[in-house]
Amino acid sequence: GDRTTFMAEPNIPSQKDLVNIIQSIHGSLREKAKTVRPDVVWEEHCKDVSSLSKYRDAMKKLATEYWEQSVANERITWCMDTVREFFKEGGLQQALDKDERRRKYEEQQKAIGSRQAATPELQRHLYSRPFNSCDDVQKLSLLDVGSCFNPFSVYSEELTVTPIDINPADDSVLHGDILGLELSIPLADGSILDPQSIATPVLSLPGCHFDIVVFSLLLSYLPSPSQRWTSCVKAHKLLKVNGLLLVITPDSKHQKRNAPMMKRWKTAIESIGFTRWRYMKHDHDHCMAFRKLVPADGHKPLREGPQMLTIP
Repeated sequence: GDRTTFMAEPNIPSQKDLVNIIQSIHGSLREKAKTVRPDVVWEEHCKDVSSLSKYRDAMKKLATEYWEQSVANERITWCMDTVREFFKEGGLQQALDKDERRRKYEEQQKAIGSRQAATPELQRHLYSRPFNSCDDVQKLSLLDVGSCFNPFSVYSEELTVTPIDINPADDSVLHGDILGLELSIPLADGSILDPQSIATPVLSLPGCHFDIVVFSLLLSYLPSPSQRWTSCVKAHKLLKVNGLLLVITPDSKHQKRNAPMMKRWKTAIESIGFTRWRYMKHDHDHCMAFRKLVPADGHKPLREGPQMLTIP
């Protein structure tokens, strides 16, 4: 009889294989950062072409082939729902009204205490809406850090997206590292940065420019708590007042399991000058939205902040 020859199945990595690649790179970076200065660990990693490519390819494959319908989509959808609710559906206005009520209450308490309330002219001026992103006409500017393949590009009618990554998986993504990023002088009022005009590698971006900064699966990639902190501090400087920092960090455990960790993250990030506006635990990640506050007099970030953004 005829012998049927079977073609060997090509070696296709499973979802588990790909997740393992990412987790092992995270793990080895964190491990190294315990004995070597984290900035040196990161610098070496950024030059390690084979490791970078492995990570990039695994992440892109996971997002586009395995997660498309579920997890990755859930993350992007959560970001977009949050952005629309905040900027277009009254979320920002409600937050400002709440601030105003709190300010008036504090003023009354002060007045009762000292019988004379200071006139917070400066504060009142700063609280007037600092940008009109609520106009449907104007696109919101979004900085996607660790963008990989620019998933937000499909929302180009609503957003002007500046995607950066240390090893882009798509030609539209600019080569750039948040840790090495300098801040340049804010652009003139109303000027929009054209992502196409930015030279790559991206070495600097204008301060107080973006309506939204996205850290999706970024902070868990950085080897040390202090680097996560530095990234959040930079995000604060890059955002307009009342802009949003969206942080998504992986965690497949039950919500309560890592609740203390999330509480620490909230305390640390808020101390930079944010307030948490939204929190959601999905099956595989924590999703947080932080609003940038008006700089308060004498406000200082927590001294222990850089040590608080730990990952178990």
